[in-house]
Amino acid sequence: MIPNRFDYAAPKTLDAALELLSGRNDAKILGGGTVLVPLMGLGDVKPSVVVDLRNLPLSGITKSNGSLLIGAAATYKTIAADRAVGEMAPLLAYVSRQITGGPQILSQATAGGSACYSNPASDVPASIVALDARMRLGSAAGTRTLSALEFFTGAFTNVLRPDEVLLEILIPPSCWNRFGYIKQKHATSSWPIVTAACLADNDRNVRIAVGGAASRPYVVEGICRTKGCAEDIGQRASEALVDPWSDALAPAAYRQRIVKSVVTRAVKQALAEATA
Repeated sequence: MIPNRFDYAAPKTLDAALELLSGRNDAKILGGGTVLVPLMGLGDVKPSVVVDLRNLPLSGITKSNGSLLIGAAATYKTIAADRAVGEMAPLLAYVSRQITGGPQILSQATAGGSACYSNPASDVPASIVALDARMRLGSAAGTRTLSALEFFTGAFTNVLRPDEVLLEILIPPSCWNRFGYIKQKHATSSWPIVTAACLADNDRNVRIAVGGAASRPYVVEGICRTKGCAEDIGQRASEALVDPWSDALAPAAYRQRIVKSVVTRAVKQALAEATA
């Protein structure tokens, strides 16, 4: 049961939705509902109005000018099964199949919603940062686009203004043709503690985004052509972590300690040096 009263709207057009959000600081957007509804039930979030996006065309996945466009309301199940995602961003298809929670969560929760919640320990932030994704945001005043790395500003915070909606995630074409994804899970909840998303090309250049270790994802890049190079990159990733994040699942010191091994395993997986 949700303890506070609120207005509910399910607009039929994007313009109507953006108009409802305009000038309000206490409105909340409802996508899959797997985060917002429980928070409202606990009384942690008390919006005056909930704007449901279910009637808006934000769940599609298309290709345009070589880029992959993923609607903010596309569910993990849709992303995991989409052929274009499998071809252009297999990392994201793989991650979508690994989300904690089972079939119901995969069918209901959205990658866009996860990005907007900006939990450092969730799978989506580091994955889309690794892919150098762009985030297209909309409001009644217009649209703007910025990188996923710029989008996340800290633990559970991002650049979205109260009157803005994430419209789509754009993944540009790239030379990356291999990936590795490793996450160290919390034993009881299965929530990720530290994640590493690694992309590699035929020349063994690698790009890694680390999630969960800091309050926002960060990137490490390198070339891996010598024995022990994966461990070297893992060490660099550990040294690059200057402000480790702590929560109820794991203290900052533990996250700092496991970054090297998680990143090393992701690099080896991407380069087919470890068994996936």
